[in-house]
Amino acid sequence: MRYTRYEYKKHRKFKFLCVISIIVGVSIVIGLYFSKIVFKGDVNINSSNECIVTNSNENFMALQFGYYANKENADAAVNTIPSKYNSYIIENENKYRVVIGLYSEDDGTKKLEELTSQGINVVKINFKFPNDTIEQKKISKITEGFLIISDKLEEPDVKSVKTSDYKTWCLKIIGSEQSSNDELNNVKEYVDNLPDEIDKTNVKVHLKYFYEIIEKYKV
Repeated sequence: MRYTRYEYKKHRKFKFLCVISIIVGVSIVIGLYFSKIVFKGDVNINSSNECIVTNSNENFMALQFGYYANKENADAAVNTIPSKYNSYIIENENKYRVVIGLYSEDDGTKKLEELTSQGINVVKINFKFPNDTIEQKKISKITEGFLIISDKLEEPDVKSVKTSDYKTWCLKIIGSEQSSNDELNNVKEYVDNLPDEIDKTNVKVHLKYFYEIIEKYKV
């Protein structure tokens, strides 16, 4: 993004301040709009600065491209998937599952149709994240937020996404205090240690992490 330098004489100081005020105001509006679009969801802060997570999208979907008995075949299969898609390998009981992406249920359905139209045969894997506890809701929402980053990286003109906004957003959801829930604490630590930018080469590592979190909720 290019910025234009504005130079003003001293007698135009008032005009300068007005321009700055307008820029700040517009920036705040854009920032609020961006937050609602990029990291949307029913997340509220009450008068005590406690985060309350209400309705979260607990339905997720991954797309299985293949299931193999040895790593070499799985690696070969990954190499046949178009590079625009975020594909990775999940190892389970000495078997290797080749997975494309991780999506909300609605986005996963659209991606399934897109892949099928290209002659790429995949099988959907559905997950239903439980919402019995506030900790589960928070993990679900954090997972959903990361998928916005991974989805963005499937766009051809996007090379990387900065994680600072996502980390700040997650902190509001999790809270700064240590939780009694070990899984939530582990997720918090993982998010804190995310790189400053995620690109097409390392997003697969992080998708695999979130997949393994929700794998036990496969339906």
